[in-house]
Amino acid sequence: MITGTASITSNTKAVTIVTLDDGAALVGAVIAGYELQWIGENNHFHIEITPTSNGALTLEETYAGVTKVAAEFQIFTGYHGHNLIRVEPSMSDSFYSLQRNFERISDELTSLGSTADEEQCLNKNFIGVPVQNLFWGYQKFTGAIEISKLILATNDDAPVNDLVIDIEINGVLQGLNLTVLAGQKSIESSALTYIVAAGQVVRFKWITVTEPAGSTWNIDIHYHNSSGLRIYYDFQKMYVGTLYTGLILGSAYKPPNRSKKFGLTYELDEAPIGSGIIIELLKNGASLATPVTATIPENSLTGYLELSQTEILTTQTASLQINQPGSIVPGSNLRAILHSYHTTA
Repeated sequence: MITGTASITSNTKAVTIVTLDDGAALVGAVIAGYELQWIGENNHFHIEITPTSNGALTLEETYAGVTKVAAEFQIFTGYHGHNLIRVEPSMSDSFYSLQRNFERISDELTSLGSTADEEQCLNKNFIGVPVQNLFWGYQKFTGAIEISKLILATNDDAPVNDLVIDIEINGVLQGLNLTVLAGQKSIESSALTYIVAAGQVVRFKWITVTEPAGSTWNIDIHYHNSSGLRIYYDFQKMYVGTLYTGLILGSAYKPPNRSKKFGLTYELDEAPIGSGIIIELLKNGASLATPVTATIPENSLTGYLELSQTEILTTQTASLQINQPGSIVPGSNLRAILHSYHTTA
């Protein structure tokens, strides 16, 4: 930390150094990215340019406060007031510096209530009245995950009798028997540790259904990735009704992170007959130079389709367009989830 006094005019970025405490110098000790804080204020200002003299600094952000004359300041080598050690090229192999930063980040996240793993939520929908022994909620996970919790709920009427559901992983029912009690509209499981390997399929089965059993249920799958490459399922879109040529799903969707889309999980209540369903991935509502398409096979209700890897920025939209429904029976009630991984370049 470097301290001293300095002056700055309101609505400018130029700082004039008046004094430096304890014989400190800016040149050789301060670089672009360090932070300056005026004593008595909470805001931190990034230093934009590595100083070439001990008498002046330039800030990245405009100082909008009251003009200061010989006001006390301090310069941090850490980030955003969290007192992290800035790792410079000359100390990139410093085990202490890196370890100390990890400890501080972990402590900060823990204090905010963060879990050890990055939890995500995937929602699956069942349209209509539950049918005993019927499977639904098909999802293929293209990265290894661990399921930690399930929440089953409806916005419709509550079931008159107990409603029981189980989860199937890679073709094996787990015997969970999650039960929504009569008169209730939701149920949350206890903590779970179901392991789903990359490429395995999860779906749900109605075990006990006695009508009236409510209608149009949804289940939240809480999980975290357990593989090196984290796969995301942010695009979750549904169309209720008969499919038709030109239908668009997700026209306003923008990814929360820059990412590449590479696969598609689908589920239909009525399969296409006569021909498959051709789906195209659009960017900003338009076809790519080389169109990215996939085909849901005739008579198929659930499955996973690979797509040519397509990068979508956070400022761009991704959507799905039906280029061809089934020729005899178009198919209906489509639920689609895109598979993606984050990119930085």
